[in-house]
Amino acid sequence: MGKGFQPSEYQNKLQALKKDGPGGEILANALMRIGGDEPMMVVGAQMKVRGSLELQKLMDGVHTYIFQALAQRENASAATRKDQDPVVINCFSGLSWKFAIIAYDAVREYEAVKAGSKMASDPKMWGQAREIEFAPPRIRNYSAKELGEELYEIVNMQ
Repeated sequence: MGKGFQPSEYQNKLQALKKDGPGGEILANALMRIGGDEPMMVVGAQMKVRGSLELQKLMDGVHTYIFQALAQRENASAATRKDQDPVVINCFSGLSWKFAIIAYDAVREYEAVKAGSKMASDPKMWGQAREIEFAPPRIRNYSAKELGEELYEIVNMQ
């Protein structure tokens, strides 16, 4: 969803999208966005068949998108990978976790490339890695229009 709507309008758009999703509850697709960059569409159906060409193309696209965005945001004055700005993954609660996990995997792979494979594969070295975390979930059921409010906050995040 794009910017420029009020929370109630996001709530209405969400209800319309849910009708098209699997089981009418979980959204089938997601837009992935880093900072204020242009978003990338992630089609959930492409993740259904393990090992498929569609899945490989999707994962290649996600990794390319994330690699480019993180490379543009590298802190040249950081002495170590741990000194790089942390990555915080925000994921709308109406999405399947698979969308957040593919973003996490791509960030971890980026860090493995930047830090070297030894750091990525040696648990003793993980304390020297860049922080990657998931934003804490919202408190659920605080209002009838909470999902519209959540979408408003996420879409307008910079």
